[in-house]
Amino acid sequence: MNKDSIQLNKECRLYEKALRKLPDKDHIKVSLAGISYITNGKVPHFRGIRKEVFEEIRPILNRWKSLVTPKSE
Repeated sequence: MNKDSIQLNKECRLYEKALRKLPDKDHIKVSLAGISYITNGKVPHFRGIRKEVFEEIRPILNRWKSLVTPKSE
């Protein structure tokens, strides 16, 4: 396993751990908000546990965003 694979594996585990703090009905909302954040930079306006979890995973999303955003932008 290379360094990038190890990092991605670690980030995925942290992401999953954070999402497990949410009630089932909120998993999809936060996950879709994460995808939107990665693809267009839109920060969701969550409150409570959703906001806490999103802020917890935001550093991971920022790294993933840097991997999918072309350098010219």
